[in-house]
Amino acid sequence: APWVRCGAAPGRTGSSGALIDAGETLFFFVMDVGLFRSRDRCATWTPVAMPWKETVSDVNVVFSRRAMIVSTWRDAFRTSDNGDTWEPAAKMPSRPSTSVVDSTAGVLIGTSNGVYRSTDDGLSWTHVGFKGRWVGQMIATPRGEIYAAVGKGSTRPFGTTMMRSVDNGATWTAADEGLSGHSIRGLALDESGILYAAGVTGVYRWEPA
Repeated sequence: APWVRCGAAPGRTGSSGALIDAGETLFFFVMDVGLFRSRDRCATWTPVAMPWKETVSDVNVVFSRRAMIVSTWRDAFRTSDNGDTWEPAAKMPSRPSTSVVDSTAGVLIGTSNGVYRSTDDGLSWTHVGFKGRWVGQMIATPRGEIYAAVGKGSTRPFGTTMMRSVDNGATWTAADEGLSGHSIRGLALDESGILYAAGVTGVYRWEPA
């Protein structure tokens, strides 16, 4: 089916934007312009009062069960009412590349310096593993497991090791058999909860022993 323009958020020529899916609400961040919100799935957009006072060129967004946490290179803020009100949060310790919500109502982020957890919706962050290693992909399964594709610490040849945690990131064990250290760039679950990994050599399916 073709694509249909469903709404126009203000912008300007040359500005890049980031679409943020917050469930029933969509946000659209336009660099050097502002933050906009749609409550009708893109039919109309309205500006959101941004908590940061200075112009920023980029935002990083992660979600906990209760809040959306937005971090810029200047400051970080969180909102639990889809942008109506904001309050300060702790700046993320490293730029997030992926995130998952764990079963203890916290959030885990994968970064270039391993994995961090916040259990207070971004007020504080704790390092929970893989210091100095890039974590580019994470996913949580319906069984309460968290899988993470963790960089091996070298770039030539670049590869990842698949790690698994069953205690919300407190401890990790390798779950890499069959992947052989290939670079994994995507993780996905199907409707029955089966886990898939996509890498430079193809797509793999996890089959529990």
